[in-house]
Amino acid sequence: MLKRLVMMLILIKGTTFYSQIFENKIVANYTLVPSGEEMGSSRSNISYILGLNAGNFNINNKLGIGVNNLSYPMDASFNTTGLETFYRFHNYTAIGYRFSRYWKLEVDSDISLASNLKGELTSEKFLLNGGFAITRDFGTVELPAYVKFGLGYYTFLGVPKILPRVLFYKKFNKTLALGLGFPKTEITYQLDRNNSLQGNLEFKGMYANVHHSSRLTSSISNMVWSSNTTSLKFQHRIDNTWSFDLNLGYGFSDEYKFIDHLGNETYTINNESFFLGTGIILNLNNK
Repeated sequence: MLKRLVMMLILIKGTTFYSQIFENKIVANYTLVPSGEEMGSSRSNISYILGLNAGNFNINNKLGIGVNNLSYPMDASFNTTGLETFYRFHNYTAIGYRFSRYWKLEVDSDISLASNLKGELTSEKFLLNGGFAITRDFGTVELPAYVKFGLGYYTFLGVPKILPRVLFYKKFNKTLALGLGFPKTEITYQLDRNNSLQGNLEFKGMYANVHHSSRLTSSISNMVWSSNTTSLKFQHRIDNTWSFDLNLGYGFSDEYKFIDHLGNETYTINNESFFLGTGIILNLNNK
């Protein structure tokens, strides 16, 4: 055991010495979906993001916690006790290797636990997502442009399944950049040095375990959330350390499905609604 600890310390020390930190920040977000005819919700997330460059390799890691609070209508057709709050703990890692000036290979993985935390947690409740992507660069350092295509096992649409990842990115000038793809499309306009506007079209999802208590309907084993949203985000950089953003958007689909042990949908709630979000970024590179 002591030998393993010594080897881990050597690896960590070597990685710190030979690598360069290009991203080191804490990001916190809050999104409110007002109660509509079906339901309302609020989502809170906090993440620590670290990016390292080491020669032709780059490593990105994101450690995050999310809380999804649901408010059901009074006349819900099923027992919602114990289904009001879902938690998600996850660690995302992406390792990229540039094997030529124009080509890059990336492998990513996301280990997560999503649950209402009402019962015993076991290792089988963890979910492993991941895949690979190939990037072809054709831009410059000042005006980057690239095409990325990947394939993997993801929850962009709710239930884990094999899905593509596609992105065409091009920075046209100092103010305008476009990223067209799946699961996210975005266009960014830099108003000035400290302010920017960003339009987004994005698919998001979560596959959560439902743990049972004596008060809970035992037929439900999983909750599946899938969302298709468009939004406009304003971001302001206060200084080199702090930034914040405001986000206003509309969810064309904000769907919650409750699944039984056989994989059948027992209840479905879809809440199309406007939403409001805000976020704070703490850049630790300046600490």
